Amino acid sequence: MKAFLLLFSVLIIHTIYSQTEPNDELKLIETDTISVNPQLPQYVLKIYETNNDDRESIVKIYVIGDTTLVQTIFLEYGRLNTYDEWIDINFDGYNDLQVTGFWQHTINSSSSFWLFNYKLKIFEESEEFSDFDDLTINKKNQTITNWGASVGWNKAGWSSTYQVVDNHLVLIEDEYSYQFDHYRKILDGDSLITVSKSYAESILEQSENDGKLVSELLWIITEEEMIYNKLRPIRKTWQWEFEGEGPEELYEKGNS
Repeated sequence: MKAFLLLFSVLIIHTIYSQTEPNDELKLIETDTISVNPQLPQYVLKIYETNNDDRESIVKIYVIGDTTLVQTIFLEYGRLNTYDEWIDINFDGYNDLQVTGFWQHTINSSSSFWLFNYKLKIFEESEEFSDFDDLTINKKNQTITNWGASVGWNKAGWSSTYQVVDNHLVLIEDEYSYQFDHYRKILDGDSLITVSKSYAESILEQSENDGKLVSELLWIITEEEMIYNKLRPIRKTWQWEFEGEGPEELYEKGNS
C-alpha cells in the first residue's frame, strides 16, 4: 500500500509539473524533490537539458503543490547532483544544491554548491563553496574535507579540511604528498604551521652490469615531526627509484 501511494504521488508530481511552461528548446530529463528543512514545504526540481548542448542544463524550482515558478537556475557545463543524498554543506540546518561541473568540455569534474537562503527562500550560487574535488563531510565536527589523488609513479595526494565560520570556509588542516615529499599543516591561532613533513635527496649511483655502466637513483628520505615546538628528524630511509616494495630503514628516532 505504501509503495502504491509513493508511486501515485510521483505520478501526480510528474503530471502537474510536466504541463507547465512547455518549451521546444528544452528537454525534461528528470523531476525530483528536495526537503530543505523539516519546517519548510518540499521543493520540486524540474531538470532540463538544452537541445544545443548536452552539458548545459536548466533547473526550474517550485514549491510542492504549487505550479508558480519560484526560481530558475542556469548551469553551464554542469548538472545537478540528484543521485546522492542532499547535503547541508554550510551546516546551517538547510539542505543545499550540489552541482557537478565539467572542466573545459572534458570528463574531469568538480562540485560546486548553491546555498539555500532561508530569508529569501531561494538557492544562491556560492563562489566560496565551489571547485571541490572529492568531499568528506563530518556532520559531528562540522568539517568539510576536500581531497584528491593521482596514480602512477608520480602519484600525488592532497586534502584540505575546513570549518564553516559565519558561512565562510576556514582552513584548519592542509596535507599534500608527491612521490617521497609530504607535509601536514594545522591551524594554530591565525596561521597554519607545519607539524610533519618528509623530503627526499637523490644520489646517483653507478655500477657495471655485463660490462655496461648502469646508473640508478638512490633516494634518501627524511621524516620530521613537531617535537617541543620544532620540526625534528624522527626517521630516515633509503630506496632505489624503481626497486623494492618500500623504503628500508637507515635509522629511527632513539636508535640512530
